[in-house]
Amino acid sequence: MTQILRGSLDTIIQFESSEVESLYLSAIRLMPVSIAAQFLFLIPVFGVGGAYLFLGEHLTLVQGLGMAITIGAISQISRLRSGYE
Repeated sequence: MTQILRGSLDTIIQFESSEVESLYLSAIRLMPVSIAAQFLFLIPVFGVGGAYLFLGEHLTLVQGLGMAITIGAISQISRLRSGYE
């Protein structure tokens, strides 16, 4: 039973990752590629976050800091880019 549950949760994580990629492809149509490309860096953040939420994986301090730095950097780059346009 545990293997079936684990397989189902793995499928959910894969679906979540593909959703992020399809959102990226939609974003390319709405904004310049140079801005949309920044969001590719969020795919691993969503993958790790989904594993934490759905699979019960444990996050280390380094992983949490890495996710925070990634999100913060993308936020800052977005602010800098919006100032130039």
